[in-house]
Amino acid sequence: MKRLFLTYILILSATFCHAKINGTFIQSWLYSSWNDERWEEEISYMKEVGMDEIIMADVASKSSRESPWQCSYPSSLPNTTRITDETRKILLQSQKYNMKLFLGLGSDNRWWNWNLCNDNDYQDFSEAMSMACSIARELYSLYKNEFGETFSGFYSVYEIRCY
Repeated sequence: MKRLFLTYILILSATFCHAKINGTFIQSWLYSSWNDERWEEEISYMKEVGMDEIIMADVASKSSRESPWQCSYPSSLPNTTRITDETRKILLQSQKYNMKLFLGLGSDNRWWNWNLCNDNDYQDFSEAMSMACSIARELYSLYKNEFGETFSGFYSVYEIRCY
């Protein structure tokens, strides 16, 4: 099945697009159960079809005001808990295959319902953005020296609206 998908991507890219598909976006609900072998398999397939950039959707998530941030890296920030260390796994495989990785900052899963014209929602958003900045500083401190150019930057998960 995977070989069929790779063939489809290559044909699509070469036949219809006349443009390189150079990256992909990967979400935590998909990769949270992957072992090292699965990470290597997925990243090698991405490289095989010509991709050289990956966006890791979010390295931390929160489901309610009271819940802690669940992190996929060893965070020492307040109100966080580590559920996995997927961030290091994807950085290692990205480095091995010479791919650039952009790390998605924290996602407060309530954001789908936020209206930033509402003062309470605006306050929640402000707190989430403050946490995203803290996460970015912590990730940079943890990984930039070790992973150099592989660690290419950040991705903000929030879409802003006011109605």
